[in-house]
Amino acid sequence: MNALRLCAAALLAFVAGAAPVDEPTVSVKVRAGNIVEVATTTEDGKPCVGHALKLIDADKKLVAEGHSNSEGRWEWFLPTRGVYKVLVGPTELPVRVDIRDSVATTDKLPCCMTNAWDKPATTTGDYRFLWLPVGLAVCLLGSSGLVYAVRRAGSLNNGQVAFVAVLLAVGVGSLAWAGVKYLKPAAPPTPTAPNLADQVREYLSSREIRPLSGKLDSLLQETGANRDKFYRRSQDHPLLDEAAPDFTLNDSQGNPWSLQKRLPKGPVVVIFYYGYYCNHCVSQLFDVNRDIAYFRELGAEVIAISADPAATTLARFKEFGAFDYPVLSDPGNAVAERFGAFTPPEKGAKEGTLVHATFVIDREGKMQWAYRGEEPFSGNRALLFKLAELEERLPAGK
Repeated sequence: MNALRLCAAALLAFVAGAAPVDEPTVSVKVRAGNIVEVATTTEDGKPCVGHALKLIDADKKLVAEGHSNSEGRWEWFLPTRGVYKVLVGPTELPVRVDIRDSVATTDKLPCCMTNAWDKPATTTGDYRFLWLPVGLAVCLLGSSGLVYAVRRAGSLNNGQVAFVAVLLAVGVGSLAWAGVKYLKPAAPPTPTAPNLADQVREYLSSREIRPLSGKLDSLLQETGANRDKFYRRSQDHPLLDEAAPDFTLNDSQGNPWSLQKRLPKGPVVVIFYYGYYCNHCVSQLFDVNRDIAYFRELGAEVIAISADPAATTLARFKEFGAFDYPVLSDPGNAVAERFGAFTPPEKGAKEGTLVHATFVIDREGKMQWAYRGEEPFSGNRALLFKLAELEERLPAGK
C-alpha cells in the first residue's frame, strides 16, 4: 500500500510540476510476480510513517487498505493478475499497478491460500506391465508341463490335470488383467503437497529478514542512526498503557494457558495471526521462533493466537515442525476482537475482518507496545528493545 501511495505522489508531482509538500516520494515495485511493495520517503530521505493508502481493483472494489510502516513501506499480495489502483492520501490519486505480464507465483507463499496440504500426497507406482511377463511365464509353464506329461505317460491323471489347469488359469488370468490395465490409462499421481517451512524460509530470505546473532547486550547497544533502523515506536491503540484483556485459551496440546497466571514470571509478547491457511501470515511465527532464545533471556514469553482448532495446529506441527512457544486456539476470534485484531461481520456479511497484530504486555498486565496492520510484523530486535526497556535490562546509557 505504501508503494502504491508513493507512486501516486510521484504522479501527482509530475502533473503539478513539483513535488507536493505534504506528499512523500513514492516508488512501487512488484516482487515475486504478484506482491506489490510501496516505499515512501520524505523530502529529507527519511521513511514516511503512517501514510494512508488504499488498493482497489478494476471494478473499484476495495482490496486492501493500510498505512506505511516505520520503514516507510507497505506491501500486499495480489491474488489474481489484473490492473489495480492505489488511492494516496486525501487526494486519492490513482496509480495503476499492472501485473498482467508478471509471472504468477502461487507457490511463493501466497497469503490466505487454501490448504493444499490438507490432502496427503500419494504416488502409486505403475505395475501394469509387470503382469504381462508373469502371465506369459505361467502360461508357458503350464503348457510345457502338459506337453511333457503327455509325451512321457501318454495320458494325465487327475492330479496332473488339476495342476496344469490351475497354471493355465493363472496365466490366462494374468494376461487378461494386464491387458485391461494396459488399455486403461494409469491415474496421474497426486501432486506433492507444498512444504510450508521451505516456503517461509524462502519468503523471509526474499525480504532479507535473517535470524539475529551475537550477544543480547550487543544487539541493544546501537545508538543514533543505527538504533533508529531497528527501534520502532508503538502504534496508537485504545488499550495502550491500559490493562490488557485477560484470557485463557488452550494450546496445541489442549492445555489451558492463562495470561494473568504467566505475567508474574515476566512480560508477554502476543501475536495474532490469521491461521495456518495463510502461509504469508505464519512467516512471523517462524521468524520469532528463530530468535526465541533472546526473548527468554529477557524473561519474556511469546504466544501466538489464531482461530485454528488445536487439532489443526498440532497436525501442522507434525508436518512442518513445532515452535518453541505456545500457539493458542481462539474459537471465533473472541480474544482477537477484544485486542482489536478482529472486527465482527456487519449485518448481512459472511465474514469479519482480521488484521495482523503484535503486542507487548508488561508484568503488571499493561499493554506497552502495539502493532496492527495488513502484513505480519517483522522486527524482533524492536520487540527485544522494548522488553529490555520494561525489564530495565538496557545497557548503560540507553
